Amino acid sequence: MVHFAVDPDQLQVEIPLPLDLLHGRAVVSLVAFRMERMRFVRGSVVTRWLTAPIASHHFLNVRTYVRSAVGPAIFFQTEWLDNRLAVALGPLTFGLPYRSARISYHQDPGAASSHLELRGEVTASCGSFVYRADTSGSPSVATPGSDDEFLLERYTGTCADRGILRHFQVWHPAWQVRRLRHCEFADTSLIGHSGCPWWRQAEFLGGHECGDLTDVWMGRPWRA
Repeated sequence: MVHFAVDPDQLQVEIPLPLDLLHGRAVVSLVAFRMERMRFVRGSVVTRWLTAPIASHHFLNVRTYVRSAVGPAIFFQTEWLDNRLAVALGPLTFGLPYRSARISYHQDPGAASSHLELRGEVTASCGSFVYRADTSGSPSVATPGSDDEFLLERYTGTCADRGILRHFQVWHPAWQVRRLRHCEFADTSLIGHSGCPWWRQAEFLGGHECGDLTDVWMGRPWRA
């Protein structure tokens, strides 16, 4: 996850809920991850077979932080996926703003056991997002009341599709995180060319490596 401070006035124009500010600043986060073995909570081998074509793929989410009727939430602005079927189904089921891209993520151990090297490339018709980062140290849970908790520990997702605002809940254990020690971006044209005027003055705040979660639940969407 990499985080950027942006102009709250520019960003608020695009967001249908009040922004939740961090020390008076709006924050946009880019989250690169891979989802594996998605399935229905109830069902059998048949339902797992039905979800197999969209069960595993890569994402790049662009999200910001908002205040909703059910508490602090994440608002999904744009999401790139490398699974065309999932791109077609996301807006129909959750109203999520999915787009197609080619995505490649790599995570390699460094010379020290606590060191991790991260790199990735997301390429779509409007540009690319290419990063390289590294981290070290032992993972830990965000301290209550900290900036890390503000950015990481939120369990309500929101999105808007054709004027319809939807919420959904997510449940998972607290993230085990390490801060990025170094991060560089070789190309950010994907974000700049995607109708994001706030990106031109975005200020990099830092990032996190969040490890794996093996038990994530996602609830049904409901209309706000």
